Amino acid sequence: MHDEGFQVYPIGGNWQRRDWKLVLENIQQIKPATVLFQYVPGSYDRYAVPWHLIYFYRQLQHLPVKIVTTFHETYVRYNWTHPKYLYLAIGQRIIARVVAKLSHQLITSIDRYEGQLLRWNPKIKQIPIGSNITPISVSDHEIMSLRHRIAPNGEKVLSTFGIRDHVSLLKLFQRVLEEDTNFVLLIIGKLRADLSYFPELVQKKIYITGFLDSPDVYRHLKASDAFIMFDFVNKKGEGGTCNKSGSLAAAFAAGLPIIATKGDMTNRLILEGAGIIWIDYHPSMSMKILKYLNEDISFLRKLSDTFYKEQLSWNSIYSKYLR
Repeated sequence: MHDEGFQVYPIGGNWQRRDWKLVLENIQQIKPATVLFQYVPGSYDRYAVPWHLIYFYRQLQHLPVKIVTTFHETYVRYNWTHPKYLYLAIGQRIIARVVAKLSHQLITSIDRYEGQLLRWNPKIKQIPIGSNITPISVSDHEIMSLRHRIAPNGEKVLSTFGIRDHVSLLKLFQRVLEEDTNFVLLIIGKLRADLSYFPELVQKKIYITGFLDSPDVYRHLKASDAFIMFDFVNKKGEGGTCNKSGSLAAAFAAGLPIIATKGDMTNRLILEGAGIIWIDYHPSMSMKILKYLNEDISFLRKLSDTFYKEQLSWNSIYSKYLR
């Protein structure tokens, strides 16, 4: 199948050794100069420990190709209390180590992953992840019409998008409403929580879109007052918001003020100059959120828009890292 200069070879599925043999056979036939491989453990094994990749990478060494591996993820943290997660942590480290050492070049998106991979391969580039939700022209009339549908009583709209922990976010939002009911939480996509566990006020103040295509996601973001990523951070500071998230990039693309949690996953790029409102991972942060959202934060929109254009737009990523 040909499209815009790309050719697609429908290979794989279960990603057992026989599937990787087919990939190797295709590489031998095509004879590319470079093999670009995206490493995501869960994509190649139902238990997220893709041992067959070791076979694949060792076999690639016998072919005259340059191997470039993008690490969207590396490995999970050790969890000594549960054998299943210990197996994941050890297995993923072994696989990541082999893949990194047998690659000619590595690419990843955040500081933490770069630090983990450097010990195995110093040839590494950090490239931020752009937004799959690209800006389109949206009129003021469209925005106001959409806002009226989402918040018919003129409430402020706090939005979120992507695969998030909605239970924790709803607990935080409940605390916000206990202080000020002039808010609606816009969940772009599918709700990942049981609303029956929350009071009626919370249920009435949630607007869920369900699946939307890219242009409509952007329109809903533009109809928001601010965007929130309430990513988990434990007591050790492990976790937090980082820009390996396409959802975060989408919020920047829409020029939204962003509220997020800071942890050891948070990288320098978004700490310096992105204009994010940083909060702790705790429901008590509702008062800090209200403090900001009840003030004039239009300057944060300008910061967000500038940051997107300079750091996360595909044009800037191409010119800085790929030319």
